[in-house]
Amino acid sequence: MLRTLLVILCTSLAGGALAQAFPSRPMRTIVPFPPGSGLDIMARLVSQKTSESLGQPVIVENRPGANGMIGSDHVAKAAPDGYTVLATTTSTHVSAPFLVKKLPYDPRKDVTPITAAMEAWTVLAVNAALPVNSTGELLDYMKRNPGKVAYGSPGLGNFFHLVAEVFQSSQGVSLLHVPYKGVVIAVQAAATGEVQMAFSAVNNVVPHMKSGRLKTLVVLGHRRYPPLPDVPASDEVLPGFVKPDSWFGFLGPAGLPPPLLGRLNAEYVAALRSTEVKSKLESMGFVVIANSPEEFRKMYFAGFDVYEAVVKRAGIQPE
Repeated sequence: MLRTLLVILCTSLAGGALAQAFPSRPMRTIVPFPPGSGLDIMARLVSQKTSESLGQPVIVENRPGANGMIGSDHVAKAAPDGYTVLATTTSTHVSAPFLVKKLPYDPRKDVTPITAAMEAWTVLAVNAALPVNSTGELLDYMKRNPGKVAYGSPGLGNFFHLVAEVFQSSQGVSLLHVPYKGVVIAVQAAATGEVQMAFSAVNNVVPHMKSGRLKTLVVLGHRRYPPLPDVPASDEVLPGFVKPDSWFGFLGPAGLPPPLLGRLNAEYVAALRSTEVKSKLESMGFVVIANSPEEFRKMYFAGFDVYEAVVKRAGIQPE
């Protein structure tokens, strides 16, 4: 027993010393998508802040390709020393196992969740010409016109497509899915009347609301979006609908030592909650989460059951 206690004590002291000495060289934040996205902007804002507090450069490196799998695989195979971290979304890890036949990494085993950074405010918007002004009127219209109301999405298996599937199954309606090459194009199609509606991040919808071409009927989630206080949250008007988590967060390779995990989490959370970073992200239509490793781990693994059920319900076959 004494020997065991000594081993635990020595390990703890060594881990603490490791965290205190970290970092001694530049760090890398891998973004598995091209520059310019909300994820990329968030990663750069946080990396700049952590670089200042850690006293070492934190380099953001874009490694796009294969729907985010190339950059994600790179981090999955990196050494768990805290110097290589992934900034990504649910799409590369939580929904991917049910949409991709052969992932080069195991999302359940090859990662260490560090923190969920943020989530986009998501809304349901309809073309201004559609004769509805509330979700109740929309559902009634859909039930009178089954399969005739079309919605645009960024493609088969995309988050907004899956949200639409949850919406249909929970509300007992049938919609026509029209996939496009990107969410911005899908929202534009709804604004021009090519389709009648779209599920989207709020920042893509607001310009079309201002032009009078789209009406936002509901904010998908537990609470209302502050800049649109008159638009109800789905919890208020859509009984049975639960939006799947769609976090943007930081993941490390599997086996990241607890002292380093705690250090990285503390740095990322402080950066995300800083006035400068938080206000910038909120102005872009995001809500900052910045949770603990334990909270993120619970959110991360709970997502597998949710997305598996949604993908099966939608009849999507892995490719």
